[in-house]
This record gives sequence, C-alpha cells and structure tokens, in this order.
Amino acid sequence: MPVWAFWPAWSPDGSRIAYTAFFTGNGDIYVMNADGSGVTRLTSHSRSETFPAWSPDGKRLAFGPPADSYGYLYATNADGSGVSSRLTKDSAQGYGPEWSPDGARIAFRSVGSVWVVSADGSGEAHLALGARAPAWSPDGQKIAFTCSRGICLVDLSERGQR
Repeated sequence: MPVWAFWPAWSPDGSRIAYTAFFTGNGDIYVMNADGSGVTRLTSHSRSETFPAWSPDGKRLAFGPPADSYGYLYATNADGSGVSSRLTKDSAQGYGPEWSPDGARIAFRSVGSVWVVSADGSGEAHLALGARAPAWSPDGQKIAFTCSRGICLVDLSERGQR
C-alpha cells in the first residue's frame, strides 16, 4: 500500500478494503484484498476522490470530494468494471456517503446539509440544513445526524425533523 493512503473502508464480507491513495497527485479510489494483494485502481478523475463507502451487497462504492470541498457524489462498480456514474446534480454536493441498509439510497453531507439520493442518481432530496454525519437506522426508514441541537432524526416516511 502507498504511504499516502486514507479513508479505508472494509467490504461488507470483510474480504476487501477500499481506500483513497495519492499515487499521482490526486487521490483516487483503490480496492485491495484484505491481505494487501490484488490492488485495483477504480477512479482516475481530475480531482481527489475520498470517503469510499461500500454498498451493502459489496458490489458498488460511493465516493465524493474531500470534506468541505466542492464536487459531485459518484458510484462505481467495486470490481473495476464499467465507469463511475455521477449521482448528484450540483457540484457543491457530495461527500461522506452512507448507503441505506437495502442499498437503494445514499445519504450524504453537502456544505452543512444532509441530503439523500437514490443509488441510480434520481430522487435527490434535501433533508436538513445545519447537519452532518448522516447514519441510517437498521430498517432504512430513519436517518440520524448531528445538528445544532445534538442528534436529530428524520423519519423518511414522515419527512419531519425531531
């Protein structure tokens, strides 16, 4: 593994690790086997890509720009096949992705707000202003996040913040 590697994320089955590495100046997303073998570069964008997050089935990775930086949220196949797909419409959106337990949606942080988008990039929705660090409930119906009052909660079926 290179000296400048950050943001490791274990695959759901524990067999692989995704991370950001700085081989060429910009940070790109790589995947390796848990024993350090089989390193595969997944991205080669002109900007650094960070915070890789595995889909629950281990087939895809979501990632975005460094925190407090502008850039889109993307997803790509974890096996290196295909191309990365952009999930967000606005370049001010997209870091710290968190997959829903069923893999259908991704919550993420964007310049002091929490958003959610479908895994195919449709249905982008703003959930809360002044929020960060989204975390899904095990049933995927609620999202908890840090807010000015401490920990806040959005019930996605009701869309009300508590």
